[in-house]
Amino acid sequence: MRSVVFDDQGEMWDGASRRLPDILQGCLAGSEALAYAVRNLGYVVVGEGNGSVRVRLRPAVVSPIAFSALCYYLAESRPDRILISCLERNWTHRLFGSLQDAIRYMLDILPVIDGDRSHDFKSRSRSIDRIESTNPLVALFKLWLESRGPIDHDRLDRLVREGLHGRYVIVQTGRSRADVFLREVGRGFLSYDDQWLSRSKGLRVEDQPDYFYGKWVAEAYRMTTGHGAPRLEDVDAIINKPGSGRSRVRYTRLIVPLQMPSGSDCLLGASLIDPAIDLRPRVEAG
Repeated sequence: MRSVVFDDQGEMWDGASRRLPDILQGCLAGSEALAYAVRNLGYVVVGEGNGSVRVRLRPAVVSPIAFSALCYYLAESRPDRILISCLERNWTHRLFGSLQDAIRYMLDILPVIDGDRSHDFKSRSRSIDRIESTNPLVALFKLWLESRGPIDHDRLDRLVREGLHGRYVIVQTGRSRADVFLREVGRGFLSYDDQWLSRSKGLRVEDQPDYFYGKWVAEAYRMTTGHGAPRLEDVDAIINKPGSGRSRVRYTRLIVPLQMPSGSDCLLGASLIDPAIDLRPRVEAG
């Protein structure tokens, strides 16, 4: 069974490489080095084989970035079976046939990780009346106001590709409103690489390179579904991108409920970058 390692920077590398023994200055190698990394360094080790994976982690020390990278990897690889091995006082093992169930289980045993990221994601509601009429988000809002039944596809396509420069997503709900899936993702988001974009259709909104950011974003779409009205807000978020560290993104986002030409109901989210947005408390010098 091949092993891969997710380190505390979110980078993935082959468990058989010399990288980990070199980090440990040659004190340990092979399976002992992998066990040490899980126990003490907050790394996640995954064994792959025959459509199944075994995930080894220690909840008390696991790195949030390593965990986000793990979720990204699982969403992309979509294994048939996932064995979660957690080290607390002793090793415990749980087998799952569903990716969603496996991730929910890990989130249940990793409450600190989720809580530690809450300050990374901030938003503030805005009124459409306070945005300049030339802003493409205003055009999208008007398109929603004027739509009665299926949306005008040509008008929508022109708006999202030209006015919004591809910064849009189309989201569809599942059997329950708690499940929101990516139907289409525009190419204007700098946070996503071509590899992820090529595989994004059908993923849950949560299944992004930074799982916790995706989870936070998904909640905004769920709330829009529940209210049935547009949602306009400024966003100030710090995102972990596996292998690239942390980056701050600031944008104004509008989410509107729409009916597609096919007759299916969906949500369209569009955003414009705005570096002037600052939702973080200032620290006064004293």
